Amino acid sequence: MDIWNEDKILEIICEDTESKEQLRLYYGILSTTVADRWVELINKNNKVKNKIKFNYRKILSFKEIQKQFIEFQDNIKFINSRNYEVKLPDIVSVNHLRINAGLLNDLHEQFEVYGDYLEAYFKKNINLSEINLCIGKINTFYDIKLKPLYKVDNTEIDNLHNEYLNYLNRVQEKIDNNWWNTAYLTIEETDTIAKVWPGINFNEDIHETFIKLGKLIEPDHDMFLHEAFLKLNEQIHNFEAIFRTWNNNEKSICTCLVDFMPNKPLEEILPSDYLHEQLNPEDFILFTPEHQWGWLYLGYNTLGKHWSSACHDDDVEVVKRKQIRPQQRFAAEMYMNFRPGSFYNSRILLHKWWTTNNFSKFIDPELRLRDLAFGYIPVGQLQGYALNKDTIINSSTITDQESWNLNVWSKFNSIKSARVIKK
Repeated sequence: MDIWNEDKILEIICEDTESKEQLRLYYGILSTTVADRWVELINKNNKVKNKIKFNYRKILSFKEIQKQFIEFQDNIKFINSRNYEVKLPDIVSVNHLRINAGLLNDLHEQFEVYGDYLEAYFKKNINLSEINLCIGKINTFYDIKLKPLYKVDNTEIDNLHNEYLNYLNRVQEKIDNNWWNTAYLTIEETDTIAKVWPGINFNEDIHETFIKLGKLIEPDHDMFLHEAFLKLNEQIHNFEAIFRTWNNNEKSICTCLVDFMPNKPLEEILPSDYLHEQLNPEDFILFTPEHQWGWLYLGYNTLGKHWSSACHDDDVEVVKRKQIRPQQRFAAEMYMNFRPGSFYNSRILLHKWWTTNNFSKFIDPELRLRDLAFGYIPVGQLQGYALNKDTIINSSTITDQESWNLNVWSKFNSIKSARVIKK
């Protein structure tokens, strides 16, 4: 049984923002239902011209490190200028930050505090009676019955949010197929199927109720602050990686996290503008903590820590507080890995960490796959690359991965595009 998609490959174009030189990467795509749905999300994002965002990690010169530090410093100043209840500690210089490593820990703790603050804010501002009024109205016509919310429960809210996104996708599909332009010609008004969604006419009232529901389950919050905190988390991890290889920068981490942002001003973005899919129960079989050079994985797409990151950071408290957040959904977001492969190390480290801290006192060790979700889900592997418009070089010819990281990957600093193309 072939594990690869026979028809499609992923093309990612990297670029140096000064010289405009380009690196084209070509990935084979795995033949799994998750990868198929991920491909559709990439296509949808490109169709509506959503913007690429990325966190490009490479072997840096000191000038590039200094530039990233100034951006880090500016982001902290921006967060402190917003109406947020906590002021973050200032960072003074690259060397000061390197010597005072506790500052990065303090900033990361504040990022987690922000996650708790956001969750508490949502719980406080979610109006169950208003939500259930919307659900009652929707259920009079919609063909999938929504479950009422009796308490503010993260899983139930996620399920409801998924139903909301599913409705939006179904509406778009009907519009693309011109359903409401022709249905009335073939279906009588008195027919049973005319009285349930999608009906023979577009139901504006039910649609507006769904839009209202979407806003109710994700109350308005400061999107500028939210994006700044997400960027802060990336910056913290970037500088942790920089300092780990300070005396041998050729060992620097080479990875890139790529995602799409709605193509509209931040203050106009609605929750429905972000395209997501829920993971199905069987999808959790695909998680692996062993990451290989040249492979492509689904992004985490969740605010908080999963088991891999908590173990890596030795964050015992997040386990005791039962705040581990396994991945439950995915977007077009992808994680490009050019770090050396790891073989079983992560599982051994998690086991040692678990037994050393006796987590079985707090967490049932007979975890479901959904509750463990250890690592990431692979979706593709590098098969070839080309500089500018040169001939594609097969990735099997890369015999020295460290040299490729230094002399190819690290000559670029941005992602220009990511699109699925025919083989």
